[in-house]
Amino acid sequence: MSVNRLSRAALVAFLLAVAALHILRPEMDPARRYLSEYAIGRWGLLMTAAFFCVAVGAGALAVGWGRRRDPLARVAAAALLLYAGGMALAGIVPEGPLHNGGALAAFPAVVVALFAVAGVRRSLLGALLALAAAVALAVLVDAAATGSVPIGLAQRAFVLLHVAGLLAAGSERP
Repeated sequence: MSVNRLSRAALVAFLLAVAALHILRPEMDPARRYLSEYAIGRWGLLMTAAFFCVAVGAGALAVGWGRRRDPLARVAAAALLLYAGGMALAGIVPEGPLHNGGALAAFPAVVVALFAVAGVRRSLLGALLALAAAVALAVLVDAAATGSVPIGLAQRAFVLLHVAGLLAAGSERP
């Protein structure tokens, strides 16, 4: 299996697991709860598996992009590895400062990776996805700090946008 296929399969599995959790845990208000909260309690193993899926998906992309000689591709690979590590840490530690630290490192790293991939490919779609993910991350940070928008919605927008960007990054041979 190629790294791009592995990445796509793992990222789609992540999205399916998260979607299933919204159905399996109807008591959780998706507008107001972090995705990580699904890792605690009933069906928690599914969210843990989802974290590992997204980590594997990003790690596979990092391998593919790291094979290129282009310095910007290497930036993408390094940022993808940092993101993958943060998501794996989120799967290992479901809550607390270590979990939050992994997310604080991972989220900006994935935005850097998306911009780097868009730069290598000279892709307008990639650049727009990276920009949208960056804006969504800024909204997420603002929501966490001020409550300006429901935190769950802000996080889900960021997740959907950056995972779409990751899927696009692996959509063809890096």
